[in-house]
Amino acid sequence: MRLFGPNVTDYAKVEPNGLRFQLPAARDSGDDIGLECKRTVRGDFEIIVSYELLGIPDPAPENGAGAIVQVYFDTPDIGRARLTRTQKTKAATFGASYLTDTPDGKQNFKGLSFPLADAKVMTGRLRLLRTGTTLAYDVNEGGTGFRTIATKEVGAADVVAVRTIATTGWKAFPVDVRFGNLQINSNGPNAAIVPLAPLVVDDPHSGPGAGRADTWFWLGVVLAVV
Repeated sequence: MRLFGPNVTDYAKVEPNGLRFQLPAARDSGDDIGLECKRTVRGDFEIIVSYELLGIPDPAPENGAGAIVQVYFDTPDIGRARLTRTQKTKAATFGASYLTDTPDGKQNFKGLSFPLADAKVMTGRLRLLRTGTTLAYDVNEGGTGFRTIATKEVGAADVVAVRTIATTGWKAFPVDVRFGNLQINSNGPNAAIVPLAPLVVDDPHSGPGAGRADTWFWLGVVLAVV
C-alpha cells in the first residue's frame, strides 16, 4: 500500500476513525491524492470504501470535490472503473464512469450515470460489485442501503490495484475527506484475510526520504479477501 499524489504526506493524517486528507486552497497542484492498494483480485468481487466529507468547498469546482474509489483492470488499455461522491458547482452528485487509454496515449472517458446525491448527507459507502463480467456501481448514503446507479460489461480481467481518492476536480480547491475503511472481497484463488499492521507507505512524490519510519501508519482499514 502507498500514498500517491503531489506532496501527499503533507495532507494525509491517520486518525482513530480512518485516513484523512485535508487539502488547502493554496496547493501547487489540483491533482488527485489518496491511497493505493496493489493486490490481485480475481473472479467475482466487491470492493467497498466508506467516506466522510468533513469539508467541502463553497462554491465547489465544476468537476467536483469529494471522495472516489477507482479500480484498475489488467487489460491492454488499462481499464479503470471510477465511482464518485462529489460536490459540484451546481449540485451534489454521485458519478459512475469507465476510463481507458488509447494507443496514442490519450485518455478515453465514458460517463455512465451521474444521479443527484443528498447534499445534507456527508457520510456513506461506495461499492464496485462484479458478478461474472458485469460490474455494478453501488452507492449508500448515510447507512440507507446500497442502490445501483450504473452497470457495465467489463470482462473477467483481474483487478491489479484499488485506489481511494480525495479529489478537487483537477483544480486547487480546499477539501477535507476521511476514509474509514476499505474492504475487498473476492472468490478468486489464494483467499485470505489480511489484517493491517503499521505500514511503510511510500510516497514517490515527496522527494528523498519517502517511506522512512516517519511515514509508518496504523490505518483504520479492514482488508478482507474471502
